[in-house]
Amino acid sequence: MIASTHKTLTKKLSNLRAAYRQKLPSRVQEIASLWQAFVQDEANENSLPPLYFLVHRLAGSGASFGMPEVSRVAATLESALRVRVEDNPGVTAAQGSHIEGLIGELRHIATQSEVERTDAPQVDFVGQRGTVPPPQATADTSPCNAAGPRIHCFANDSAPTTGSASCNALQAMNRRIAVLDTDQRHATELARRLKAYGYEASVLSSPDDIPWTRVPPVLIVERSLLGAVLPMRVLSGEIVPEHASDFTSGAERHAPLIVFSERDDLSARIEAVRAGAVAFLSLPLDFDHLLDHLSEMTTDVATDPYRVLVVDDDTDLTEHYAAILAGAGMTVGTLNHPQELLRVMVDFHPDVILMDIYMNDYSGSDLARVIRQHEAWLTIPIVFLSSEGDADRQMAALCAAGDDFLTKPVRDTHLVLAVTSRAQRARQLHAMMSRDPLTGLLNHRTLLEHAHNEVARARRHDFVVSFAMIDLDFFKKVNDTHGHMAGDQTLRNLSHLLARRLRRTDIIGRYGGEEFSILLPHASGENARMVIDRIRADFERITQRAEEQEFHVTFSCGVSSLPPCDSLTTLIEHADQALYRAKDLGRNCVELF
Repeated sequence: MIASTHKTLTKKLSNLRAAYRQKLPSRVQEIASLWQAFVQDEANENSLPPLYFLVHRLAGSGASFGMPEVSRVAATLESALRVRVEDNPGVTAAQGSHIEGLIGELRHIATQSEVERTDAPQVDFVGQRGTVPPPQATADTSPCNAAGPRIHCFANDSAPTTGSASCNALQAMNRRIAVLDTDQRHATELARRLKAYGYEASVLSSPDDIPWTRVPPVLIVERSLLGAVLPMRVLSGEIVPEHASDFTSGAERHAPLIVFSERDDLSARIEAVRAGAVAFLSLPLDFDHLLDHLSEMTTDVATDPYRVLVVDDDTDLTEHYAAILAGAGMTVGTLNHPQELLRVMVDFHPDVILMDIYMNDYSGSDLARVIRQHEAWLTIPIVFLSSEGDADRQMAALCAAGDDFLTKPVRDTHLVLAVTSRAQRARQLHAMMSRDPLTGLLNHRTLLEHAHNEVARARRHDFVVSFAMIDLDFFKKVNDTHGHMAGDQTLRNLSHLLARRLRRTDIIGRYGGEEFSILLPHASGENARMVIDRIRADFERITQRAEEQEFHVTFSCGVSSLPPCDSLTTLIEHADQALYRAKDLGRNCVELF
């Protein structure tokens, strides 16, 4: 798969280079013609802006297409023209001769490019050791929105069907946990509690028992055993001995490592980091904290690709950027006509915007200010692209509303890493804003937004969805008897169980108080009732703890489905009615409307 992707991307970039070289002579001729028109009539300023923009494009694009000399000469010519465009002084004979000499250099390079062979570009894939890979997806670079920007699509609009073998296989591999501890009783108890939340937890007797399979389990290791575990990880080929934490992808053999220790000093933590640990927990072990880490590490098997919108009126560069970012596993939309920006923002929902500073009709700074006028887009990172090298001008652009500035020509690896880091942080921020701080599930507003979109999609594509409303039984008694901290812990325990036992495509949120809601696409009402009922039975068996006391909690649930419901409103109303019926029937049961 990787070799095929590399070959496809290399061919795409080779074709783009060949097309760029073929068009270069006519572009240089256009530059020469516009310059001659200005020389013949200096009073006519109309030829200067298009001349400047043409040169600006060459300065920013040449090196990206394997022609660094084009970028170098065009950048020098751009500087010479800028003084004339911005300050409007007269052109001396020496200045005119200098400009004509630079145009002559460009003409010579363009003439040579017509006869030179276009070498295959060297593709540097982000995803090698030492870099942070973006989420991967199967590429389909065909346009999927003819009326809008060119979109490089990776995600199918249809959700996976219930019981999909591939989906279930991923989830099964994703639940595997291996515990290695010098205290076997502690390890056994830890594994037992993890099993209650749907993990396939096993206790290992020694590092020799670690299953170095194609997809190894998450390793939970006591710190004193790291000296034995680390050589095993090196020998397995999972990490490299010179610096364990450099290993970040490949990533089939990568086993996430969690370290726990009686010591909680800096040297102990440094030891864990150097062994490649992604989390460090001190004893006595905070089980809830462990669940949080496991949830983050094991539920991201099929993260949606980052969505990047490239706004640039240079069609050659947008094609190049799209190919590079798509090859790195991202969904890319390119927009060459900025006047369509607002419509595209609504339709495309980008994680990151790449935007040129200088465009014919609009400046990137002005467009960024317009984007920031919309509350929903305030947190979307805007990365400016330009051949502008002046630090003061770059800072002015960032102050306008931008978040980063990349100077053209941009190395492909730098482009991917810059976009990836911004997209990761943007999604983390969005997750913080959209999630309930106690349970980590979607908050009420975000839950309803996602459910509304999924119901609309279900009606559009004619598939069934079900909605479940869960309410903890006698929850006030839990708070009154055991305290609010115990009540909060109970809510968190249920949220962890729901997150582990339900599919990635299910929409789970805290509706309010002790109520939780779930929307299950492609699940009939009866199937949803059976799934929730199994979770209900498992939750009843989980031992809740409050200091020295132990207790058990149950929940009741009502389920509705579309059809027969015809909207999210009726789904909620019918699920609520079914929930009240479950309460009337004695609680601790699941009722279907």
